[in-house]
Amino acid sequence: MVKPGGLFILEHFESHGPLLAEYLATGFTDISLHSDLTQRPRWTSAAGNLVVN
Repeated sequence: MVKPGGLFILEHFESHGPLLAEYLATGFTDISLHSDLTQRPRWTSAAGNLVVN
């Protein structure tokens, strides 16, 4: 659970970023994909504005 205004950060396998971003878009905002030091897409961040119904 991420509080409103909190930050969610997850390290993942190189190919998982776009799918993870799509999943997070259902309830988070400011989703960003980031590269590691070798320029591989390895982590994703999102703002904690999860809407719970």
